[in-house]
Amino acid sequence: MMPKCGVRQLAVGISLAVIAGRGMVMAQETASAPAASVFASEAPLELTVRTDLRTLLRDRGDDRKDHDGFVRLSRADGSVDSVAVELRTRGIFRRRPSVCGFPPLRLSIGRRAGQGTPFEGERRIKLVTHCRNTDQYEQYVLQEYLIYRAYALLTDLSLRTRLARVTYEDVTGREKPVTRYAILIEDERRLAERHRLRVVEDTGAPMARLDPAQTVFMAVFQYFIGNTDWSIRALHNIVLLGDSAGRLVPVPYDFDWAGVIATRYAAPDTALPIKSVKERLYAGYCGPPEDFDPIFARFRQHRAAIEALYDLEPLDRDHREQARRYNSEFYRQIDDPQRVKRDMLKNC
Repeated sequence: MMPKCGVRQLAVGISLAVIAGRGMVMAQETASAPAASVFASEAPLELTVRTDLRTLLRDRGDDRKDHDGFVRLSRADGSVDSVAVELRTRGIFRRRPSVCGFPPLRLSIGRRAGQGTPFEGERRIKLVTHCRNTDQYEQYVLQEYLIYRAYALLTDLSLRTRLARVTYEDVTGREKPVTRYAILIEDERRLAERHRLRVVEDTGAPMARLDPAQTVFMAVFQYFIGNTDWSIRALHNIVLLGDSAGRLVPVPYDFDWAGVIATRYAAPDTALPIKSVKERLYAGYCGPPEDFDPIFARFRQHRAAIEALYDLEPLDRDHREQARRYNSEFYRQIDDPQRVKRDMLKNC
């Protein structure tokens, strides 16, 4: 089964001179946190989504529409918020009925509807769902959530997420309620506002405009998780943020094709020299190993915190240990300069 899009290699000429310094990206990472919102806590949410579920889930074509619904949110004090929303199926690969019985969703929230609730200020939220109603596919959701969390540990230029236990109710009574874990992801415009940047939606952006430090770091992270399903030029699973000087920062999302998860449907592009998504393939800047030392140091600094993420209680033991073994292999590699040259940089 073919992936949605293969990696397009970054320009070789990107300089890493600013990696050891404090460029635009590093300055932006000191931005102050916003007021409390639905993304202000890491505790799993309890949500109920009510809509015409059958009609929504069948609406998967190119001309999709918004469907009215409500989201009920239980607070820690026992009170309940009910927010009117519009729901739409989203995604590309996971929207195909042959792949996912339950596609990803987008929640649109009116400004007035969200006032006084944890959704205040959030106009659009992506919902990563369980794809198929099995425990295996729910484990995939939990692992993808932990990838988002790992990226957020390593850089503040990351999309905020929240794990939620969601019950989907059909207002017509034609479908039985389904309760599964899901991931709430903030809209990229909220991330841009937080760092005083703007979302750039132009494809084919010149590589010379990319912030070197964050671009190479992002590519190394994709290598860390074993993900080749991204493209900066095609804006495939990448958000570009720009500053007033025209400098661009790539922010990744959508990690279900990562080798650390190894979903049943994931397979590398046949144009790539790997046969399994579990095989790592670096597709970033090709330079001497010492240029990567500051980036590798950041991964080592946060290694314990990343490993601790996998203590997440709903994650089962087999998936937990599989992920930790996969991540440990990355750390063994970056501690061996010869392996970095041979396995990571030689054929990049």
